[in-house]
This record gives sequence, C-alpha cells and structure tokens, in this order.
Amino acid sequence: MAHPHASNPTPPGPHGMLGGPAPGVPPGGLPTGTPGATAAPGSVAVPGSVAAPGSRVAPGAVTTPAATAAPGTTAVPDTVTALPPHGDAEQSPEPHPHRPAPAAPTTTAATRPTADPRPTAAAPASIAPASVDAAPVPSGSPATTATPRTAPPQASAERPPTADDGPAPVADPVRLDGPWTHRDVAANGARFHIAEMGEGPLVMLVHGFPQFWWAWRHQMSALAAAGYRAVAVDLRGVGGSDRTPRGYDPTTMALDVLGVIRSLGEPDAAVVGHSWGGYVGWTAAALRPKLVRRLAVLSMPHPRVFRHQLLTDPRQAAASRHILRFQSPWLPERRLSEDDCAEVARLITQWSGEADATAGRPDAQALRRYQDAFAIPATAHCSVEPYRWLIRSLFRPDGIQFNRRMARTLTMPVLQLHGAADRVVLPRGVSESARYVGAPYRWRTFDGVGHFPHEEVPGTVSAELVNWLAEEM
Repeated sequence: MAHPHASNPTPPGPHGMLGGPAPGVPPGGLPTGTPGATAAPGSVAVPGSVAAPGSRVAPGAVTTPAATAAPGTTAVPDTVTALPPHGDAEQSPEPHPHRPAPAAPTTTAATRPTADPRPTAAAPASIAPASVDAAPVPSGSPATTATPRTAPPQASAERPPTADDGPAPVADPVRLDGPWTHRDVAANGARFHIAEMGEGPLVMLVHGFPQFWWAWRHQMSALAAAGYRAVAVDLRGVGGSDRTPRGYDPTTMALDVLGVIRSLGEPDAAVVGHSWGGYVGWTAAALRPKLVRRLAVLSMPHPRVFRHQLLTDPRQAAASRHILRFQSPWLPERRLSEDDCAEVARLITQWSGEADATAGRPDAQALRRYQDAFAIPATAHCSVEPYRWLIRSLFRPDGIQFNRRMARTLTMPVLQLHGAADRVVLPRGVSESARYVGAPYRWRTFDGVGHFPHEEVPGTVSAELVNWLAEEM
C-alpha cells in the first residue's frame, strides 16, 4: 500500500514490488544468492546487493548495494531498516558500471560472532568459520582466520598423600561405609537419618555432643551379633538429619526419637543414650513409658539430678563451663567451626580419660570423622541450641514445667554407665538418679574412663549392654 503522503505513487509490479522486480531478484522477492532473506512488499532491491540470512527489509526501504556480511559471522535476525518520515521512499542512484556504489551505513545489517556461525552467501568455502572470540570483519576487507584460544597448561600433579595427612576426604561425611545400612525416616515433622544393622528387638542408640551416629559403630556390631536390631539415629540438627529453625528443647527431641521408633514399625525399643542423648533418653522414658521398654544412659544423670547439681554444686558448675560459654550468641558457633572444626577434636581429646587406661580412645582418624560431620553448615548452631535451652529455661515457665514432668517414677529397667574420670559430668551424685526409677536399677563405673565410655572402652560397654539386654529374653 502506498504511503498516504506519496505524491506520485507507482503502481505495483506483477510480483507486488514497486515497479516490478529489480534486476537480479527472482520472482518472490529474494535477492540473488541469499537463502532465507525476505523483502517486504514495496521495497526496492539494488542490483548486486545481498541481504543477510533471516533479515527483513521494511516496506519502502532500499537495500544497500554490495553490502555483505563478513565471512564467519552471522547476521542479526530481524534487522529492519527505518522508513523515512514523509514522502516517497528515497530512490537509490543507478550504480556506475566502472565505480563501486557507496555503502550506506544506515542500512547495513549488524553482525556479531556466534558459537556456531553459518557462512553467508558470499563466504568462500575454504575459510573456516570464525571462533567466538573473533572480531567481526568489516565489509570489503579480506577474510582472516581467527586464532582459537588454547587452554592454559595444567598444573603439575600434587605430591602423593602421606600418613600425616590423616584419612582421605569422603564424599559424604555422614553416611560412612560399613556393615550397616543408611536411610532416612520421617518423624515428628522432620526427616532423620539412621544407620541400622541386624535383626531382632529394636535397640535405639542416641549420640551426644559433639558426635553423631558413628559414635555407636562398635556397639552396633556387638548388638547385631547378639540378635538385636541396632539403630543409631542422628539427632535433630546433627549429621544427616534436618536442621530446623527450632525444636531443640528436650521434649521435642524426645518426641523425635519416639517418632523414629514408630516410623520403624516397632511397638517399643530399648533406648541407649550418651551425654545429651542420655538426657533425651530420660525424657522419652518419662513422656512415653510404653514406647521405652528399657533405658541405658551413659555419662548423664537424671534431668532433675543434673539441674540440682548445676544450681548447688560449684564443682559441677565449673565442669560444665562450656555450657555457660554456649549462652553467648554467634561466638560459640564461630569457635566450633573455625580452623576446620579443630575445637571439636580438642573437646573430645580433653574430655576423654587417661590415655594409659583407655584402649579405644578416639584416634586421629576418628577425630577427623567428627570434624568432617561437624563442618556441615548449621551443625554448630543446632548443636549448642539444646544447651542454651538448658540454662535459659531454669527459671522460665517452660523449664519449670519440664522439671515437674520429670518427677514421674520410671517403670522400666535402667542401666547407668559412667566414667570415673569424667571431667564434664562429675560422677559424684549421679547415682542419685535411682530415686526416679521404680524398676531394677544398675549402676556401673569404669576406672580411668572419661566422658566417652562407648569410645574409650567399647568392648566393655558392649558387653555390659548385651548382658543387660539378655535379662529381658
């Protein structure tokens, strides 16, 4: 359709173009030698001009004579030449037969390099496509071949590992290989990682601070060989279990363990807990006595006894000074996480018993495993949250209510194991936990053993557990 302001409209030619098809343009409006280029109705193609592949020419516009895309580059699709504001489309002068027509920069299609360039109509077949880093070649200049980038030389191989480097890093610091199997179970609104081994009555193993399920590796093998289904669980916020923003009070964590028991399809379990895991075990037995058929606790007195010791015994308060340091915001997490969690290895070593009296004291490889598991993001924060609740709730309504609920007398057999050299929870007064047990109660101490009896004397602890559990058969 002619422009509304045109003074001398030209009737369309036989193919819809002004004045008919231009020389060198076949019927259909495609310039000679250009695949895929489309000329809009009413446009004029100058002889010898080549349109870029995939480009469109606006109605009434004039293509540039002899404007070609550089070899090895791809014309930008959908390039449209602007229309003049008024009047007829400007007519390009007839090219001189012995003089090249001047190039119109306003109508030259912009080009850019691509990762997979396609040669244009005028590109010689002997020239390889340019690489991504090649600059566009201006029209009329000789084509050049871009020099491809070469990869930097590889660094020399590092020295082979030695024994001083410790154990090799593992892909998953939690799901360690062994005779056990790993899986996740849903309980109490969260996901918990467990390692299980053996078949028979369920024995639920609950770790303490600053460890994870792997602390029970020795006892799992002994219990499975004795005919029990040994399951070690990662507490909320530790190991392979969910790290939730809240839920680190003993009531919620006890319901976590009880929920795992039900998720495993078992009617009840013998619960074995160490340190804070023992605190959770005492709580679970008081809250749901029907789900806990037997209770074994290592290195932790009854919650009411421990509360009384913290408030009245200066020596126990001094031994628990790490709990007081955990009350500061952010600083404990930073201290536990810095230097590749070196503080974790230091605490385990410092809290262990006398070296000459402990056959299974955690070695460098075991310490490395605990450091790797503790380095998982948010583990440090989730690990200290229970101890923050322990101190901050002493005089809060929730803490007072919890203390009253723990006054219930337990009706299941209880085994309590403690290291005589424990520097974290002093042995004196721990046996007073028997006041809250209305069933058979057994108390055992190990000379020269510190806060981790199941690691320091694993064979002795495993034998105590197996013999004690055999009494129910």
